[in-house]
Amino acid sequence: AGRSTYDISWAPSYYVGMETVNTYEPYQATANFVGRSETFTLQTTEEMEDKAAIGFGISAYNDFFAIDFEYRGAFGDGVETHGGGLAVRLKF
Repeated sequence: AGRSTYDISWAPSYYVGMETVNTYEPYQATANFVGRSETFTLQTTEEMEDKAAIGFGISAYNDFFAIDFEYRGAFGDGVETHGGGLAVRLKF
């Protein structure tokens, strides 16, 4: 028997890496929202550090849709960043 177009397939994924900075120059910019005169300052972090990065995810899909969930984190000396995402795609 063959695979049905309604059968759901699962695919795990992972990510392992190292984030490193060779040179770092802090940056800042003044900005405002369209239609507003008040300004604010955007600036980079004070000091960048090397970090170990990890991530994992899972995808479920068939011929009609795909759903992806992913987590990524980076960890260094006194630094933690976390992020993730959820994507839903309909195929037509």
